[in-house]
Amino acid sequence: MNRSIIKAALACVTSVSAIMAQAVSFSSPASWITQRNDTVFIRAQLDTALIKKKAVSISLLQINEGKKKVIAKKNLKITDNVLELMFAKVGKDLVGGKEFLRLEWALADNSEKGIIEPIGILDLKKVPKTDTVKALRVQDGAEVKSVADIMKADQLKKIGSVEFGTAWNKNALFIVMKKAQDSTMICFAFDGKNGKNAFLSYPDRIISYIPAKDSLNTIHYKRDVKEDTLRYTDKLWQSEIKKEIIGEKVVISMPWADIGVIPFEERMVGMAVFAQQGGKTKTAIPQNAQFYIPGTWGDLFLQK
Repeated sequence: MNRSIIKAALACVTSVSAIMAQAVSFSSPASWITQRNDTVFIRAQLDTALIKKKAVSISLLQINEGKKKVIAKKNLKITDNVLELMFAKVGKDLVGGKEFLRLEWALADNSEKGIIEPIGILDLKKVPKTDTVKALRVQDGAEVKSVADIMKADQLKKIGSVEFGTAWNKNALFIVMKKAQDSTMICFAFDGKNGKNAFLSYPDRIISYIPAKDSLNTIHYKRDVKEDTLRYTDKLWQSEIKKEIIGEKVVISMPWADIGVIPFEERMVGMAVFAQQGGKTKTAIPQNAQFYIPGTWGDLFLQK
């Protein structure tokens, strides 16, 4: 092979490596992470050869729909190739939904800078304890009518003016509701992994039903940060979920594959129910549940 070609190739590789090199590489915190306490630790690897002035500026900000508040700012001298320290305490047990933390950093000569966002906080010890929604075990392969018939009045919960209950078998999860003329949108939210996270994510599934219109929709959300705002954009969730009217009851059947859950007895699935009007939550189960924060949702328990 021609030596000039080899030299050109090596020069190209060297150039690409130089472009890709980053002076500061953070391992903690990370984007979309949910911390379990309000203490922000920083861990980073430093390429000291790229840091000419041996200093880096780091700021922690709290952001809520475009409004920013600086929690901490420090100018740190670089003495090693590893940066590890307790950076700041936020002073909040819950940061999530449309509120988030951002870490900004910049080298002293401004030759390189970056951001890490969004960062959330959800201290599980501080989340209010709630009653678990219990799903009745019904026979595998059961007809929808038998599921509706087995649900008794004392097994129903109430959200707004709508009464509902849940049942399950190896095939599907069922929501049984009494027919109503309520124009409120009832949203059943499911977190299959039950991760108790601070931000709604794409795998989380939402079923919305308007009793007065007998209208059923299935959605999930795309999320991103733009112009200091955390945005959730609803997307159609293609599914095989069905709705049937059995006498004075409405039964929604959800195949487990659609909500990404493998069912078994005594399994816990993250769940909340919201009654919404004009895009705003009027009431919820659990009472303190927040739509965009799965960590505040309750649990669905699959009974034996």
